[in-house]
Amino acid sequence: MGRTISFKRLNNALKICLVPLAAAVCPGQTPEQPEPPPPVVGGADPIAVAAAESEIRPRLELHLPSVGKLITETQRSHAGVFATRLGRMMLEMASASAEGVGAAEATAITRQIARWPDTAINAVTFAPDNEGRLRWVIRFDWPIQGLYERIQTLLQLESASELLEGLTLKSTATGGYEITLAESILGCLQPAGESHSYLASHPDLPFPTAPFRGTPETDQDGPPLLVCRLNLTGTEQDSGATFLSSFSMVTDVVYAGRVNEEGSWHEAVQVHWPPISGMGAKALFGRVKQTFFVPEDAFGALAVKSLMIPGMLEGMAGFGPQVMMEGSGEMAIVGEMGPGPIASSVGSEMCLTLLPGTGLLPIPDLVVQLKAKGAEGLIGDLQEAVEEINEIYRDRERPAPWKKATVRDRTVLWSEGTNQYPGMMMPAVMRPVLFATKETDARDRERDFLVMGWTSTSPKAFVRRWLDMPRVKEGRYLPQEKKTNGQLWINWEQVYGRISPYGNVALGSLVPDALLPRASDVVEDMTDGLVTVRAKYTGLDIAHRGPLPGGVLVVPALASASVAADESGGSDLARERLASQRLKVLYHHAKLFKKDMGRWPAEVAELDGYVDFAGHPELLKLQLSSRRQLSEWFEGLFKWDEDETDETDEADEIEDEVYVVDWGRESWRLGLAPNKLEHLEKLFIDQDGRIHRVIKVRNDEEDKTSATGESGEGSTG
Repeated sequence: MGRTISFKRLNNALKICLVPLAAAVCPGQTPEQPEPPPPVVGGADPIAVAAAESEIRPRLELHLPSVGKLITETQRSHAGVFATRLGRMMLEMASASAEGVGAAEATAITRQIARWPDTAINAVTFAPDNEGRLRWVIRFDWPIQGLYERIQTLLQLESASELLEGLTLKSTATGGYEITLAESILGCLQPAGESHSYLASHPDLPFPTAPFRGTPETDQDGPPLLVCRLNLTGTEQDSGATFLSSFSMVTDVVYAGRVNEEGSWHEAVQVHWPPISGMGAKALFGRVKQTFFVPEDAFGALAVKSLMIPGMLEGMAGFGPQVMMEGSGEMAIVGEMGPGPIASSVGSEMCLTLLPGTGLLPIPDLVVQLKAKGAEGLIGDLQEAVEEINEIYRDRERPAPWKKATVRDRTVLWSEGTNQYPGMMMPAVMRPVLFATKETDARDRERDFLVMGWTSTSPKAFVRRWLDMPRVKEGRYLPQEKKTNGQLWINWEQVYGRISPYGNVALGSLVPDALLPRASDVVEDMTDGLVTVRAKYTGLDIAHRGPLPGGVLVVPALASASVAADESGGSDLARERLASQRLKVLYHHAKLFKKDMGRWPAEVAELDGYVDFAGHPELLKLQLSSRRQLSEWFEGLFKWDEDETDETDEADEIEDEVYVVDWGRESWRLGLAPNKLEHLEKLFIDQDGRIHRVIKVRNDEEDKTSATGESGEGSTG
């Protein structure tokens, strides 16, 4: 029996991922200038050679040209002060952990890592292997011996003896090293030519011969500090797929980020899709041509155009069918479906503005501006619509929700609780408020607008507040650029000033010395943020400019998506992974059966009672490949079964069409039935818990056998 890896031990090992990040952002610990690599004898890159034979694309491709430059530019940017605080917080959290790692030990490790020479990093992830294990490769600009010596020196530090306890490096026959923890292999170090090396989860993974370094669009404004691409097609073995099943609405997502001379982050996210997806996007989201007034003290604003906006806002305001509770306690829907007064009188362009809240509980107010075709007629239609809704409530002896008042010679309508049910308790009620106004756009043209707001304070005070906001000719208007499908403006100075006190309270409970800087101290760094979206037939371009890097959210999200198991059954490899997992589950219970009965089960039905087949019917099913599903669908069109079966009798039987048992006194195998997988002749697990595969041979190779006896992990029991 091997040693058991506890969560505590794994947590110790995973901390090594946090420590280098803390070293990167702490002042005075930036990496030194690159050292000249020592001469190393080596041949061609083995992973580059293997890539020529690979037919699947990596899921995630990440390129970091220089770790040192990324750290330097991050500290130079407006976000540098927060990066420094983040590094200190991570060190504090490491030293305050229950594992007993003190600040002195953590600092010694970070200083050792900070002395490492600069390097470029190329990382790729592949679809999980047929056992469901993650597959990844990280490539460095260090020779194998240099990488080995740096990691070995880190392991030998006295301060790392507890943090990295049990982590060892073992040499292999191929000239590399295995990283082991408690007899389990965590990864391997392999040479990659004369001056490169890589850290990988599997020793035989391919690496692209031409690593991804960005697209022409990502280099338009200068060389990026970091680029990555998430591929959503061609990353699996799709031998059983058809054209329709392999079609993807999005083909890949690309991210690139850099820092300009003023210290602001310039980032780009490109979402590529087939032209048919672009046609749908262009039809759904149009180009914003109207400009909207935006108050300077708002948290932010969003200008966008979509055909769904009028109907969506109409429902949010409470128009249309009303959901009410009758006297009997039953819910009833009263009213007719159809376009209401808002959808009939406004355009599809809107500007959503978020204003700081007022009152005892400062909940932000929402303001939506919509260009109206005629203000007087629209207000008249709104009054008729709200009167019809009030009449419905009066007929059922319920309070009329809609109210009307006059504020500064304009009619204001608001609701005190449309669709509110008795017994509901909320900390605040966001009342919808509607009124018309005239505004001038960026070209000094006066237009009629319908203003819809949601406020937790007085509706009359809300209207006066909006009308009193200063309008100047040089004020802010959205969008600020032409030919855009949407633009988001973020007032980071206002946002940070409001949320930083609450953030300090939350962080103070975790790390006592992790207080965020005061808003007055970072006012020069809190520049405005601007996100611009442009939809094309070939993809979606998202450009961001602001003080904080959005990549800290985008890159981890792309990496997380790349390691998903993807057990939907859309590809043969995904279906094989799922089948392997179910074989291991059944094998575990078959061992329990053998322990009780003294023999292996002769059929899967004998495991009923050991396995809850009624609660987990998916164990007895495996989705067919897309090609076989299509074939069976066509066959079903031209045949029918005249035999009638008794469904009551079938309900008590366990139908097993997925598995076959090869039973013997000395041996036992549980495998998939024939033709369940497109690329495998057989897939089975033996009495020792090892997974075996027999690959299907092509027609021109029928005289050859291609069988693999890959040993999977031991039994799960």
